[in-house]
Amino acid sequence: MYAVKVGGDYTQSRMGSGTVFGDGIFNTKYVGITAYYAYENRDIRVFEDNTSTLPMGWMHTNSSYKISSQTNKYRVSIDLKLNQKHSLQLQADGFALTEYDDKTEYAQFSQVTLPNFYTYSLTESSPYQFNSSLNYNYQIDSIGQRLKFVADYCKYRNTFNQQFYSTLEEDMPPTNPFMNYNNANSTFNLYTLSAGYVKPFLKKWTFETGAKYYAITSNSQTDILGSTNLLQNTSTNEQNIGVYASLSAALSPSIYMTAGLRAERMSRELGKNSLKQIDTSQINLFSSFLINYKSSNNFSIGFSYSGRISRPSIRALDPAVIVDSLSNQQGNPYLESSLIHSFHLSTKLYNCLTIRLGYRYVLNPIYFVAYKDFDNPQVTNVRIVNGKNTDVYTASVIFDKDLFKWWSVSLSGSISTNKYLYLDKDGVQKNNNTPLTYFSTQNNFSLPWGVLFNLGFIWFKGSSGSIYNGASSNLFASIQKNWFNQKLSVALSANDILRQYITYETSVLNGNNLNVYDSDSRSITISISYKIGQSLYKYVSKAGNEEEQRRIR
Repeated sequence: MYAVKVGGDYTQSRMGSGTVFGDGIFNTKYVGITAYYAYENRDIRVFEDNTSTLPMGWMHTNSSYKISSQTNKYRVSIDLKLNQKHSLQLQADGFALTEYDDKTEYAQFSQVTLPNFYTYSLTESSPYQFNSSLNYNYQIDSIGQRLKFVADYCKYRNTFNQQFYSTLEEDMPPTNPFMNYNNANSTFNLYTLSAGYVKPFLKKWTFETGAKYYAITSNSQTDILGSTNLLQNTSTNEQNIGVYASLSAALSPSIYMTAGLRAERMSRELGKNSLKQIDTSQINLFSSFLINYKSSNNFSIGFSYSGRISRPSIRALDPAVIVDSLSNQQGNPYLESSLIHSFHLSTKLYNCLTIRLGYRYVLNPIYFVAYKDFDNPQVTNVRIVNGKNTDVYTASVIFDKDLFKWWSVSLSGSISTNKYLYLDKDGVQKNNNTPLTYFSTQNNFSLPWGVLFNLGFIWFKGSSGSIYNGASSNLFASIQKNWFNQKLSVALSANDILRQYITYETSVLNGNNLNVYDSDSRSITISISYKIGQSLYKYVSKAGNEEEQRRIR
């Protein structure tokens, strides 16, 4: 069986963007092959306003910048069913991106002794990523005993070049600007090996055990020339190994239970300019437990506990100083991993209503902090820090229902709060525990002549760490029609119809920065795709390093 699908879309907003793609699938009794390629060209215009409180008054900046990017994405997967017991999968995927950022910013002070100025910057960034994975599965017997091995490799590399200058308002346009250059190259390698074993016994019980090892190596070079001259080299070598075991059982037709234990050991070396910044190791032991009761399709209830570790990203650990036109950024090599203890209670009623209550206790939470330098107010300091231990409370409701044959609706809402302890400008400790609220709805209508209409709405407001987010919302809709037995599909969609999807962020830290970020997400998109052939085969990602991949970007 085979299938070939080609298509593309064009988005009209402030600037036009487009995508083309091709997707091929071929599978037989023993072999399944998928191949995918897409090219994206995106152009957007962004406007930003920022107001900061300073000891001598206020500072206001407004900027506009154009972001243009071209992205190539690909994916190849080969599934081999060697026999009834053995299967093998090889897969590779990745992307290559080139992005240009052309930005102009104006800074104005209320204090007349501080001169107003313009800043111009031009940035080019060219990251690419390659992932490969080998998966082997051995189905030992017909009752579910199986063995699995996974080997992954990931490489991420980025080349970053920026030139910028600042000039006094009365000197615009500058006749001979003093240029600053920031050139940075970074390479990350990720290696993963894991093995897992599953053994059912006594009809009701299942035992699982396994081990995972992964290593991250990185090398980065930053060369800054101009008003500040810096040449920096940093490197990372991190090794992690973990083992786990769990036992689960269907105690009755209505009750299911599982319990597990996991041990992890991490060691990390990090250096800057050939000098060792940190050499540390950490051992953690986590347990997990889940019990679920289901009396019918109309009622089920479950309780779970799990402990896990959340490690800081490699970039957050990087001690190199990054200086650009208006900010001073530096990672923190002494960041500690966050330890998270999670408790969840959930229930499902009438097969359409799900209610979840959650509590998390987070040790050493990691926060992104940005604040104005009062000695040099045109500069924003950006730092990564560990905060004080915090409690996180969450509650959510999800409702999914086919109201009629032609109308299905999905409603979801959540509220969460946590304590973020900080010192205000008077040195008084306060707690930013303003709830973060979220609501969304999705409505699908089956109209005459096979037309599908979708209408959705999202709204959110509240705090997250040191930032308070003002209310923002997005109303979007789409209409779709298929022809030729579902082979040809044409869709027309509109985003941010009410022009309300704008981010308002207020810092609770000293300075009380107010930032308005407006990328004007209003857009109309037309999408067309055509499928040749029929195939039931579906691509499934089986890489074992998704969480670590997020850390190296």
